[in-house]
Amino acid sequence: MALEQKPLTRIAFRASPQGVRVAARATATGGENDTVSACRASNAPRLLKSRPRCPASCTQRPPVLTNSYFIALSVPLLLLLCSALAKKLVRGSGWARTDFFLGVEMALAALASGFVNFLDLSKPALTSPSVPVSALKTTETAVFVVLCFFLLLWILSVHQDWEKRAHNPKGQWFWLGIVANLIGAALMVTFIVFIKGI
Repeated sequence: MALEQKPLTRIAFRASPQGVRVAARATATGGENDTVSACRASNAPRLLKSRPRCPASCTQRPPVLTNSYFIALSVPLLLLLCSALAKKLVRGSGWARTDFFLGVEMALAALASGFVNFLDLSKPALTSPSVPVSALKTTETAVFVVLCFFLLLWILSVHQDWEKRAHNPKGQWFWLGIVANLIGAALMVTFIVFIKGI
């Protein structure tokens, strides 16, 4: 007894951004619609899962650019370097060691930032008395502003004493380039990290 041979069917799958399209070409006319429906139901989920995906590394940002501490500290540092460049351009000559004595600028920046933050914290008490005000945060900012003011005066006095001693470059570098700069930088870091918060 001869076995009945069923018509052979060739199935071709094609993927597109809108989904998986299934195309069927049958060698015979009978059963074409059923074949297409069965292939679409059984193979479409598998083909969707097998589509290539972008690895996670291509969507991740560099960790340095997402670090809040790096962003908060690098921007003021770049502005201070611009201040040193501005001194050189105003003087109209080559680089000098006085261009990098930035203790006064950093202390002034910390003082101004602390004063603005104090006004922001006190604004709700003046405009909306019903809004609660953080007494601890306001007190911390006020103490920081007072500390910045007195340290700025001390840095100014050190500059007044040492800027005219051009014959002693080591002393200038120590008091103006190291001590005064470290105090100004410490004030800025204190405001960014502890007073304002990151």
